Amino acid sequence: MRLSELINGMPVIDKRIKEDFIVNCITSDSREVTPGALFFAVKGTRDDGLRFVPEVTGKGAAVISDREIKSLIPEGSYIFVPDITDAMNTVAARFYKHPYKDMKMVGVTGTNGKSSVTFLIESISAASGLSAGVIGTINYRFGGRTLPAPNTTPDPLRLMKVLSEMREAKTGLVVMEVSSHGLRLRRTQALKFDVVIFTNLSRDHLDFHSDMEDYFSAKRLLFSKGYSRNNDSAALVNTDDEYGRRLLDSDFPRIFGYSLEEKSAFVHCIKYEIGDDNIRADLSVDGELLQIESSLIGLHNLYNIMASCGAMYLLGIKSSDIAEGIRNLGYVPGRLQKVSNGYGIRCLVDYAHSDDALRNVLSALKRLSHRKIITVFGAGGDRDRGKRPLMAAAVCEYADIVIITSDNPRTEDPLRIIADIEEGMDKGFVKVAADGLSGGDERVYCIIPDRAQAIRKAVSVAKRGDIILIAGKGHEDYIIEGTTKRHFSDIEEAQKAFDERGKD
Repeated sequence: MRLSELINGMPVIDKRIKEDFIVNCITSDSREVTPGALFFAVKGTRDDGLRFVPEVTGKGAAVISDREIKSLIPEGSYIFVPDITDAMNTVAARFYKHPYKDMKMVGVTGTNGKSSVTFLIESISAASGLSAGVIGTINYRFGGRTLPAPNTTPDPLRLMKVLSEMREAKTGLVVMEVSSHGLRLRRTQALKFDVVIFTNLSRDHLDFHSDMEDYFSAKRLLFSKGYSRNNDSAALVNTDDEYGRRLLDSDFPRIFGYSLEEKSAFVHCIKYEIGDDNIRADLSVDGELLQIESSLIGLHNLYNIMASCGAMYLLGIKSSDIAEGIRNLGYVPGRLQKVSNGYGIRCLVDYAHSDDALRNVLSALKRLSHRKIITVFGAGGDRDRGKRPLMAAAVCEYADIVIITSDNPRTEDPLRIIADIEEGMDKGFVKVAADGLSGGDERVYCIIPDRAQAIRKAVSVAKRGDIILIAGKGHEDYIIEGTTKRHFSDIEEAQKAFDERGKD
């Protein structure tokens, strides 16, 4: 596409372009630049795209920036714009020919449950014969392909590229997690949705947002009319959540609620049963009875199921296909994912990394048949310090034995992070030395900074009938220490610990 066509009608402060310049690639990564590329000189948190302008122009690229760049480019094409993010959204949508227009689009936002909802919707799509694409925290996947997810919600250039590839793969529906970062940073600004979902809101990401109201205001953006495809577009919000109720006055064309408590809600639960290994429920969806059975566990997953059922019903999917899709989903990676063993111990790995998420997961486990609950958890470094003692308090409500450990300390001292967590421990819990911990203990905690050792200790002291929850990292297969990322998987470490135990 001609560069002049890509920027036609856009706000431009200054430019020098060759009318016959053909753009064959758009990128903000200098390593991807080839002749005919349009390079976005973005100022990031770690690097500045302006630094690479001489290099990319030497390769035959045109440059677009929201800072004056004429002096950096003696010759060649450049565009100086007032807002680089606006330009990225506009150019990316044009370059990839608005791929979202050719697929049903579902956006999911909230603190917890986003990934689970996307997996449920993907499974329902498969049951209905509709090819689905997913963009989210765990990965991006479509047409048998799986791509790594550097961000839950990618930047506009990568987002449109992935959507374009999904369209080429004949994807019929895209379900994507829309993070508060993505909304505030306007990564999704060019998109239009058929259905948007709000799961819940609780404390998280306050290292990025100034407070809870700022966090909520970012989430609320998805429920503005500008994100709707047309007047049939619908929002589905959890009205059992106080922030969900506040979204009912949004200007999205149609707004519906889902609830366990309100019988008048568009989706509500007539009756339900949460077992040790499943959920059974009779739902009313717009007055139609929908009987579901799921291998997922916990009340929080019943909410995720209601959101998924309601969204797909609004898209016209048959009730029988919805029920089949819910039934077909065995588990969500890193969300109460089981680690098999021959000791009669229920070992589960979960992504819960906030006090509310921990409370949801542990309250679900408390309902299951068990002897004791052993919880291994930590908190990420270079993130909201205020939530660390709150996480400890949540764990103390439900766990019998607690092991505090490290979890992506990044550039912080792991012991300082652990000290912050320890401040929130219930005074009724007694601190013991790691080597003195036993499976007969109750209301005790110990500190084992090495996460692998912490997991091994939990496995070694657990007895038949116990539940082990390893929380915080879930699907992640790495740990970040300093600025180094190395391979680490809670699932693999737990499996290894059980194997070692078998050699005793």
